[in-house]
Amino acid sequence: MNQTIYTMAEVTEILGFKNKQKLFAFLRRYNILQGQLPAREFLVVGYFETRPYHIYGKNGKYVFKTVQLIQVTPEGLKFIQNLHKLLTKDLYASPFANN
Repeated sequence: MNQTIYTMAEVTEILGFKNKQKLFAFLRRYNILQGQLPAREFLVVGYFETRPYHIYGKNGKYVFKTVQLIQVTPEGLKFIQNLHKLLTKDLYASPFANN
């Protein structure tokens, strides 16, 4: 089963957030992210996946530290997109809308 998984940078670009920090702030504001990781319920339903990512030292021979890399599933992308549309629909008018 080959399912596309998106990085947070890709989600930022796809959904049109200004930068990754804005996306993270949006997700933290609504408790989707708690600290640096997705809330457990969003991992359980399959919206996000995490995996260890090693950051190597200067010479590249040893692991300086390991962090959790957040990845978004297609269902998670759709969830974030729908939530963003729902929460921002009254805050701006699309330049393409018929008035």
